[in-house]
Amino acid sequence: MKNMKINFINICSFILPIFSINKTTPKLCINCEFFIDSCISDKKYGKCSLFPEKERDIDYDYFVTGIEKNKNFKYCSIARKYDYMCGKEGKKYINKKNKN
Repeated sequence: MKNMKINFINICSFILPIFSINKTTPKLCINCEFFIDSCISDKKYGKCSLFPEKERDIDYDYFVTGIEKNKNFKYCSIARKYDYMCGKEGKKYINKKNKN
């Protein structure tokens, strides 16, 4: 009986660490290299530089001055809502700390 308990403990000590290795951390937009912080308001209003808003009108001032308007991007909350963008999984997420 004592050997059986020791064997069980030994088996658990090898198997449990294997399962803990696969622990995934969520891909938070705030840690992504494409995250644009909202300077004026809360970070929940951050935007993603991968998804620019579509321009409705041609920027005729650019042809005159050569200065582009600031591009507007979609909110991160929108990008994470739809699978064709980034989705819940964060398909296009790149950790800004791991960037080489």
